[in-house]
Amino acid sequence: ILRIYKRWAKLYEKKHGKITDEQLEAVDYIEPADVQTIPELTLNPFVLRFCEIFSENGTGNLRFDEFLNFLSSMSEAAPREVKAQTAFRLYDFDNDGYISAEDVKKAVNMLTDSQLNEDDLEIVASRVLGEVDLDGDRLLSFEELNRILEQIPDFKYLF
Repeated sequence: ILRIYKRWAKLYEKKHGKITDEQLEAVDYIEPADVQTIPELTLNPFVLRFCEIFSENGTGNLRFDEFLNFLSSMSEAAPREVKAQTAFRLYDFDNDGYISAEDVKKAVNMLTDSQLNEDDLEIVASRVLGEVDLDGDRLLSFEELNRILEQIPDFKYLF
C-alpha cells in the first residue's frame, strides 16, 4: 500500500511539482490525465473509463483509496469475482445495471478509436448481444456476463 501511495503522490507531483509530506496530506485527488501517464496504462483505451467507475463521484478524479481500488482490481491477485464486477461496470456506460447495444457500441468505439461507422457498430452490437444474451432480452446482466467469463479460464490473468 505504501508503494502505491508513493506512486499516487508522484503522479500528483508530475503535474504540480515537488511537494512536502505535509502538503501531500492536503491533496484530495489526482486527475484522470495523471493516471493516463502511468506507463502500463498509456495505451489502454479504457483508462479514463476506469477512472470514472472507480471515482465515487463519477468525475474520474481519484482519491488515494479509489486509486488503490482501481489498481487492486487490475492485479493478478484480485479475485475473479472482483475482476468480473469491474468488467461489467466498465462496459455498463449508462450505469443502468445492464450492458445494452449502446454500451457495446461505446466500448467498440473506444477499442477502435471511433473507426467504425454507425451501421458497422450496429452490426457488431447485434452480433455480440446475439451470442452472449442468454435470456433474449437484448441486454446483458451481470449474471449473464459472469456465466460467460466463468468459461474463460484465463480471464483472471487477462483482465
